[in-house]
Amino acid sequence: MNKRGLSTTILVLVVVVVLVALFFGTDLFKTTGQATYTTGANYGPIEQDSQNYPDCTHLTKDDGWSVTTKATVQSFDRTSGTIKEYADNCEGDRTVREFNCQDNTRQTRLVNCPTGMVCNQGVCIYE
Repeated sequence: MNKRGLSTTILVLVVVVVLVALFFGTDLFKTTGQATYTTGANYGPIEQDSQNYPDCTHLTKDDGWSVTTKATVQSFDRTSGTIKEYADNCEGDRTVREFNCQDNTRQTRLVNCPTGMVCNQGVCIYE
């Protein structure tokens, strides 16, 4: 490739990057702050004891309520008076116990994996 062809290629790439940045803006790399759900999963209610688990923080990427990503949270346990870690885990072949931090409290719920998926080490995977 000659210098002119290389210059043209670089210019085209720069223009594409600028157009993508203008179209998507800086929001392309921000989280929405809203919970993420997995399509096809059947979500149970959030258990009502969250007031017993304040000061919740994510120790892994905040995955919301996604059953295809394992999350670990940490919060104060008022029952024992200690700080504990809680990781998504399997409760049966097709059910995940999901943990999430919302409103600064640890929340948990049971979620049935989507059709064709099973629970393995705290996440739903295809059979």
